[in-house]
Amino acid sequence: MRMFFVFGIPRSGTTWLGNLLSLANHDWLVCHEAHNDDFKYDNWCTFKPWLADAYVRNGRHARVEEYIRLKKPRAEGYGEVTPRARYFSASLVRQYPDARCVHLVRDPRTAIPSMINYGYYHATTGRGHRKPAPDAGQWTREQRTAWAWAYGHNRIRQNVPDFVRFEDLLSDFDAVAALASKLGLVVDRELWKKKRNVKLNPSKPLNPLWDGYPDGVREVVTRMCKGEAVHYGYLAD
Repeated sequence: MRMFFVFGIPRSGTTWLGNLLSLANHDWLVCHEAHNDDFKYDNWCTFKPWLADAYVRNGRHARVEEYIRLKKPRAEGYGEVTPRARYFSASLVRQYPDARCVHLVRDPRTAIPSMINYGYYHATTGRGHRKPAPDAGQWTREQRTAWAWAYGHNRIRQNVPDFVRFEDLLSDFDAVAALASKLGLVVDRELWKKKRNVKLNPSKPLNPLWDGYPDGVREVVTRMCKGEAVHYGYLAD
């Protein structure tokens, strides 16, 4: 069976892209965060590649086969668009060497405020990075989130050098068509036009967006992200 994986981090457009690819390709089974055990293993596998390999080779592979049988047994292909596999992307690449893999990125100036407004990396409550960032107790929430943005993307980039920017997918149909072709899929222009303005999993603007950050906060976040962001064409000036 043909397969693909699109890796990303939270709030990078994975839900939107997964939904679009699924609706455009009914003969494929395209899913987003389909395997609940990923929520447990994503951080456990961060610094334990042998555990990641064992999880992907044994339990996860069996769940993928079962998921296909239950959801679409006659599917021509299987694809995942998920941020949960970012810390064991290397294991998935090794397990499925013929799968097509792409890295989805989003500008940290929009991704980081979205992550915070969606509840990520709160100091004590909400969605948290279960492995704390260095000196996390002394960092602000913006610093914790900036570290997680840069670290998560770096982990994916080491294993999946081919990337696409979420902003380009929203603004340019040719970018969507090129990505779909790379994955072995197709996307209809009219469907893309309908979906480009649909907000899935919208965040609540309880905290400031990038333009509302004080200059000092923007400077610190930019400094923490820039080393990784320039690889994707962000913060290059």
